[in-house]
Amino acid sequence: MAENAGHSIVKAYNDPAAIEAAYRFIHNDDICPQAIAGSGFERTSEMMKKLPLVLAIQDTTGLTFKHSVCEELGDVSCVNNLGKPSKTRTLYAHSTLILDAKTEHIVGLADQHHWYREMKVKETREQQPRRPSQEK
Repeated sequence: MAENAGHSIVKAYNDPAAIEAAYRFIHNDDICPQAIAGSGFERTSEMMKKLPLVLAIQDTTGLTFKHSVCEELGDVSCVNNLGKPSKTRTLYAHSTLILDAKTEHIVGLADQHHWYREMKVKETREQQPRRPSQEK
């Protein structure tokens, strides 16, 4: 799966058995994404201990989705350019990438947090509270 990241499962595999195996893996309730990531974080930690100096680079990025299955993710924008509610959602990820300070080679991912913003209900101009001009 990692070799074909970014592709759909059907496009990533030519073998029907591999496609079926990938779908079984994804839909298996006994597989915990946090445990998979955690084992990678632990491996990065072990490798860091062997290096005299490392760089921890952090970044937050938004992953925007347009698929209907992502309804639980927060809004990117409330209104599109046509004035209609947006159908896109964003999942935010804050990652800490470790580099060997001497060689600048990537050691691994040390940590990653995911979150989404709660969807806000947009109020019409009439529903918005009016503030006196003195408070503006």
